[in-house]
Parts: sequence; C-alpha cells; structure tokens
Amino acid sequence: MEPKDLILNVIGSLYDIVKCCYGINGQYQMLVGEEDNGEDKNNVILSKKASEILKSLKIEHVFSNTVKKSVHMLETICYDCTNTLVLLIYSLFRECVVIMEKGIHPISLVYSLQNSFTTQIEPILKSLRIPLIPSLENIDTIDNDEILKLKLNQINLDLLYKTIYSIINTKLDNSTVLNYSGDNNDNDDSNNNNDNIVVSNIAGLCLETIKSLYINNKDFTIKDIMNHRISFQDQVIIYPRLLKNNDLFDLNIISKFLSNGFILDNNNSNNNNNLNNFKNNYSGSTNFILFINEDLKLKSNNSDAPQSGLTKSSGQDKKEKTKLVFHSAQERTELLEYEKTILKNKVFKICKYIEKIVELDNSSAAMIVLVFNSIDEYSKSLFDTNSTNSSKFLIFDNINQQHIRIINKSLGINCINSVDSIFSKEGLENKEYLLKIKRNFIGGCSKIQYRVFTNQFEFSKLVNPVSPLISVEIFAPSNHILRQRVGSFVTGMGIGKCCLEDLFILPSASSPEFSIIGSLKRQIESKKLSFVDQQTFEALVKSIETIPITLLSNQNKPVLKILDLFYKTLNNNNQEAAAVGINLISVDSDSDGDNKQYFINPSDFGIFETYRGKTQVFRFAIDIVCLLLKIDQIIQPQPPLQQKQQQPPPQQNQQQTQQKKEYTEFKTPDIITDAIEKDKIEKTKKQNEIFYSKEEIEKRKRLDRKFNTNPFNK
Repeated sequence: MEPKDLILNVIGSLYDIVKCCYGINGQYQMLVGEEDNGEDKNNVILSKKASEILKSLKIEHVFSNTVKKSVHMLETICYDCTNTLVLLIYSLFRECVVIMEKGIHPISLVYSLQNSFTTQIEPILKSLRIPLIPSLENIDTIDNDEILKLKLNQINLDLLYKTIYSIINTKLDNSTVLNYSGDNNDNDDSNNNNDNIVVSNIAGLCLETIKSLYINNKDFTIKDIMNHRISFQDQVIIYPRLLKNNDLFDLNIISKFLSNGFILDNNNSNNNNNLNNFKNNYSGSTNFILFINEDLKLKSNNSDAPQSGLTKSSGQDKKEKTKLVFHSAQERTELLEYEKTILKNKVFKICKYIEKIVELDNSSAAMIVLVFNSIDEYSKSLFDTNSTNSSKFLIFDNINQQHIRIINKSLGINCINSVDSIFSKEGLENKEYLLKIKRNFIGGCSKIQYRVFTNQFEFSKLVNPVSPLISVEIFAPSNHILRQRVGSFVTGMGIGKCCLEDLFILPSASSPEFSIIGSLKRQIESKKLSFVDQQTFEALVKSIETIPITLLSNQNKPVLKILDLFYKTLNNNNQEAAAVGINLISVDSDSDGDNKQYFINPSDFGIFETYRGKTQVFRFAIDIVCLLLKIDQIIQPQPPLQQKQQQPPPQQNQQQTQQKKEYTEFKTPDIITDAIEKDKIEKTKKQNEIFYSKEEIEKRKRLDRKFNTNPFNK
C-alpha cells in the first residue's frame, strides 16, 4: 500500500467517527475511559467534541497522532472548531490525492495551498469580521497606541453574549436538556424552549463572569489584556452539583453565581452551633480565614493498629502505609499522651496568636475560619475548649487543593505549612511580627451564611481582595447532563477569552465557508490562474463544501437542492451570496420556490463565531495537509529483511553452498513493455517541467520570504 493510501485510510477513520457529531444536531459518541481508581469499572462518558473523542481513541499511528496533536493544539488556542478541523483535513487531503494523479508534483501543491491561504482565505475572513468595539470598525486607519488605550467597557455585550450562545448551542441539544421536573411532554416546541432556557442560562452565566472579572472595571484597557494573560482557571471556582429528588429547593435550577466569595462543605457538626451563637451576640465584624496545610491528628490512636510486628497495607492500595507497632498497652498510652501534648501546644499557639491579632484589629469579636489539610475530632474539641466570647471557630478539612489555591490567590495570602515555625513563642509579643502574619497568612470576609438544605457554608464579601474571585454552581439531575453543562460553561469562558483578546467575531451558519467558496469560484472562472493554482482552488472548493454538506446532512436537509440554489445565487448576485448562511430552522414545504427559506443572514439572527477559531482552523488544516504531502514524499516502502542477512556470516556461507548443491533458483524477470516505460518517462518529465518552471521557482522563493504559518516550525 502506498503512503498516500495509508494516510487516507487512517485519517478517513477519524473523519467517519467525527462526521456524525458535527453541527447543532450532531450525535453523541459513547467513550470508555480508563479504569477508575484501579477498579474494574470503566468511566463511560458521552461527547460530540473531536478533542475528547480523539483523546479516547486507542489508535497509535504516526498519521493519526499528527491529527490528534493538531486537534489538541487547536482546542487549547480556540476552545472550538475541532470537529471542523478533522473534516477539513480529510476532505482536503483526499482532493489533493486526486490532483496528484493528474501529474502535479506534491511540493508544487504544497506551495500553492500555502499561497491560497495568504492570498484568498485570510483576506476574505478579514473582510467578514465584525468588531466588538464600534470604534474598531475601521481598524486599518487607527494607530496601535489608540487601540491599546481603548477600554473594555466599550465592548458590545449583546454581540459577546450572542457569540457565546451560538457556540454553546452546538454543544447541547434536546437530549441533554429534557424537562426533568417530572412532566413528560412530547411536544418538540417545548423541548426547543427548554433547550433555549439552558443554553441562555449558561451563556448568561459566562457573560456575568466575564463582566465581573474584566468589563465592569472601568479602567481596564486592551493594553492590560496584552500585558496580563487571561486565565479564568485562576479566578473561577466551579462547583458541580447533582440534583436529587429529595432536595428541598427548586429542581429546575440550572446555575448560581457568587461574586467575591466561595463555598465550603460542612464536615463539622459544631460549626452551625458556633455560627448561630456568634451571630446572636455580635454582628458586622470582619471574619478571619486561615489555611493550614498540616495534619492535626493522633497517629497512635488507630484502632486498626496491629498488636505486634511491623506491617504494611495490602498491595491493592496504590500508596503503602506503615502502621505503628506497640509492644505493650503502657507504651501505646505513653505515646498517645505525648501526641496529645503536642497537639495541645499547637492549638494553644494558634488560639493565642489569633487572640492577639484580633486585639490589634480593634475588633470586639471575630469568627475564625480554619481550613486544615486533615484534622480529627480530638483536635476539633481542643479548639472548642480554647474558644472565647470574642472568637468562635469554624473548622473545615479535606478541601479541594485547587480551590484553596484560587482562594489564596484572590485574598493575597499563603498557606501555613508548619504551625510551630510560624506561631513561635518569641513572636507572640512582637507587634510587627503579628502584623506580618496577618498580612501574609490571614484573609477576611464580611459575611458568612449557612445553607441548611445542602449543609454548606457560603463566604462572601471578601475584605481587600487582590484579584476578583468568582464562584459558580452548576446543577443537573444526572451525571451526563451535569458534565455537558460544566463543559459548555468552560467552552463559553474560552470563547469569551478569545473575544476579549481578538475583539472581532464572524457570522456563522457556514457563512464564511460560502464566502470563501464564492471567491475561489470567481478566481477559477477568471482563467488567470496557472494550472497548479486552478487545480488547488478547485480542490479547496470541494473540501470546504464538506462543512455545509455535513451540517445539512446531520440536520436532515436537502443537500443537493440547497447547494444548487447557492450556486445559482452566486452566479446571479455576488453581494447577496457573500452574506448567506444556512437556515437550520424548519421551513414550510409550501414555499419551496423561495430561497429565503434555506438561507439567512446570520448577523440578523445573532449567529456568530470567533474570528480566531475560523482563521486558525483553515491555517491548521492547510499546514497539516502540507505536512502529510511532504510525508508522502519522504516515506518509501522498505523491502523486508531476509533471514539470511540476520544470521552470522559463517552459517550464511554454509547455507548458500548447500543450496547451490541441491538446486538452482530461478527468478522470473519483470515484464516491462515499451508503452509502460514510455508512460512513466512522460509522467516524470511532465512533473519536472511543472516543478522547475520559472513561475514555480519564483513563487517558491517569494513564499519562502513571506510565508511562515506552520505551527510545528515555531
């Protein structure tokens, strides 16, 4: 099998898997992940994102890995368009294989494809882009300094919301947002309305988060975005919540938004009583928050400890734990008392330091929130006995480390890794040292609220935060729906990041693809192109047609009829075809003669996508196809090694002499006719003439100086 046929087979299998998942009505693929925590149970998920699907595929091949890496890279840059990339790579390479059969050299095809992006595709996308800030409409006439001084609060929030909504709408469909309140309704309109409610809720949640972090700050400019990398994972905490039938609040809830606050699950029964007693006596005070990355536990107080000998846990555990050995009850009692003394000293130091810091803060009382890595009941009781009327303790442990890192970054504090080293006896009477501890390790909040139904504590109104902190709760009745909603929120935040950094969007519904096809068609009909460029443009037209064809097929629309109407519109009126997009809304069968039932202007209906995503998907597709065309030239089939060459020389000579004595091997000569040899010579001559022509040589030199878009060379 030739390399190009092997490449087609490999990427064609990826194309067949992803094709049915494309578009607003794409189907989900069932993915089986790795074993969960070493158990026999596998993690089964549903997804229609190419980045997740290809990641779960166990196809280890150089060509499939190339496509996988490009899809992963595009996902990290644009957060979208991964399905489009797989479709374009396969369809474009398939058309290139057909062109090579006509005698065009692959390297000439590579230069022509790269030239088509810079001269045709990229200028068309730039002409279609819509600015999010109205003053950027004529960006070519504005100086760079003036652009950097523009403030983000000038962004058109309606366009930003519609862009996020349009892309999230392709990630969720009716199967993931069915009415789960208990009422079964077979009406399709109710499902569509329910779909719009979920999508609009998540899109609104993304917009509210972006506004709180960047847009509401009136002094935030485009220059600040360039100097400070946008990283939502360092500022947003996502709490997935699985709804149950016995919950006492609204089961139709989708999400909750909390600005400058966070939520902790309550795992201490005394926390609620301490908070209620504190609220009855004091109000309006600042609450202190400390994160202690140390275990306060009695190690020797272990009921599972062996009576004798040094044993380890079974080999089924991933981490082996060594248990303590006691040779007598007295030895165990002495060690236990010693550990209690150590814990009492640590708790006493913490309480004394906090009491001094409360006095320095001129607070009559304060609720002290302590978050430990791990703490046992004995240590919790020590804090209850050491609490005073002026300070009560809320104690938490086993909190997500990533959440702690985000909270600390927002408060501008650090975790206390060692109680003894930070809370030393020498610094207890040193005012400067106490202020240093408060500044580096203690945060504050003005409001603490206990949620009775969910047994959670909500901490809001952070005091003097260094950076804004957003907490988002996303609810769903099942694990599958919850995963889709959380994933859609992450995608929406990524789309918002692209919009803030680029400040331009594009009309969607295959409008960019139709515009590119129309421009390439006009170039082909002008008959001013060389033979290679003409074949390349025709291949691009056929490959880009795959995008609207797949979208229409998955939506059960008449593909041939709609494409025929588009080309008729293109031939009659170029301006109307330039702004055309596919209408995926159900149409009336009585109005088949009206083109408006199949085509719309996406800008009028608020259907948009990111400028970065569409530009990068064409750039990546052309670069990957060019790479595969070069691989086709580099890889040559190697003949299998004979067993004789692998044997030692003495034995090889003996076998050869024995074979010569037994028989004489006869090999049939290759039959080569004059016609076959002449055809090969003419084909090679034609390829060389095209490749070494003056026009091709000048084009390659010109592109080598100007063109550099391959991400694998950077």
